[in-house]
Amino acid sequence: NSNLTALIVASEENVGGLNHAYIINDARDPVLAVCYLLDRDFYKPVINLETANGDTALLHACSQGRIHVIEALLDRGASINRQNKFGQTALHVAAANGSVRCVKLLLERGADAAIKDIHLRLPADIAFDMNFSDVTMLISQFRGGFFGPVAASRGRVVEEVYCPTGCGVKMLP
Repeated sequence: NSNLTALIVASEENVGGLNHAYIINDARDPVLAVCYLLDRDFYKPVINLETANGDTALLHACSQGRIHVIEALLDRGASINRQNKFGQTALHVAAANGSVRCVKLLLERGADAAIKDIHLRLPADIAFDMNFSDVTMLISQFRGGFFGPVAASRGRVVEEVYCPTGCGVKMLP
């Protein structure tokens, strides 16, 4: 496909995949393919280069739910609120994919949840239409200022602390 650049193909890297293998960089460290491409001194790709639809490597990684790649792209300067020709941002794409982890990372990194696409839909609207209630709730909590381990609930602060061994038992704060 002529729309694909090396960076967009690298943004499909699935760290949790069965046959995943890191690339070894010049310092002999295992790194993600996007890190290898963007951290080298020569022939470095343009991080926000767009396809014909206006999609970037970040939007493509969000459509695939590649949380590690998204983090690497944001660390290296990818534009988080850049819109494609349909007006969608990375947050719109992650919300449409239903990926809570990706949406949370994007919100923590400054994604604007108030940007509308060309159909005047917010990321929360897309998640709601796709029946991703956990994503809809996360975006709503963030927009309301209730984000993190402590959340407001009917005028009082509720802090939930779970057992650090992973058994799921709620502990007193």
